[in-house]
Amino acid sequence: TLDKSVISQPNTPTGYDYGSTIIYQITIGNEGNITRTNVVVTDDMFGKPGVAETVTVDGKPATLTEGKLLLGDMEPNTYHTISYSYVVTADDMKAGKVENVVLAQGDAPEEIENPNQPTDSETVETADLDPTLVVTKSSDVAEDATVGLGETIHYTITVANNGNVPYTGVVVEDYLANLVIDESTRYTVNGDGTVTIGNLAVGETVTITASYVVTSDDIKTGHVLNTVTATADPIEDPNDPENPKKPEGKDEEDDETDDLDTTLTVTKSSDVAEGVTVGLGETINYTITVKNDGNVPYTGVK
Repeated sequence: TLDKSVISQPNTPTGYDYGSTIIYQITIGNEGNITRTNVVVTDDMFGKPGVAETVTVDGKPATLTEGKLLLGDMEPNTYHTISYSYVVTADDMKAGKVENVVLAQGDAPEEIENPNQPTDSETVETADLDPTLVVTKSSDVAEDATVGLGETIHYTITVANNGNVPYTGVVVEDYLANLVIDESTRYTVNGDGTVTIGNLAVGETVTITASYVVTSDDIKTGHVLNTVTATADPIEDPNDPENPKKPEGKDEEDDETDDLDTTLTVTKSSDVAEGVTVGLGETINYTITVKNDGNVPYTGVK
């Protein structure tokens, strides 16, 4: 006889989430009246990463041979309890479940035709697909501080996969014109100003740095508003194939600029030396300088 069950509990209300552990238990028993020899247990999960190291028989560590568990001879009315653990993968999440089959085989005397070789299976539901893509943008402008004309703001953009499946085709778009994005081996800066991250594993975070020089238009606006978005390829939802999940995130950073400064400086001088007087018919040459000492351009200057 063969019975397979799950003796752990899912870590979410909808099922086992990515990275959580499923603990399986297999009970095999010889309930006949002859000894079964060369008993072998084969399980689909035995070949999965990390499973082999966790297999126990009757509470003691066991070794798999070519992906199989060799139990040897089993006399009548004997039983073995096999346990092992399995960590849920991204592929399991996309499939929506973890399925596997276990098979027990054992030799019997030649006069017994077709001795039973029992099988059992277990299906475990995984948690609902979570496509959370978190984008966070910050600057080096101190809280309550302002930035002036010509100053440089340094930005940090973080893009994190906080969901339970890996993402592909991750692209970041920043809407601040003339933003200069630093190059990196982890992402590609495109000609249109977007950034291609590509693949983003579960729990992975990519950091993008950039800089921007404050303009007079920013001063007239009163602030520098910088919005950034990130998107990834749609992911088919095993529970709702007609409506794929779309990872996307958005954040913004808004920094105040200095107050408007409308200083217009006029200076007039002549070529008459200090302490010198001018006489009838002499020419005085004047120099008038008109300077914009403010932080915005002026129009209609007279």
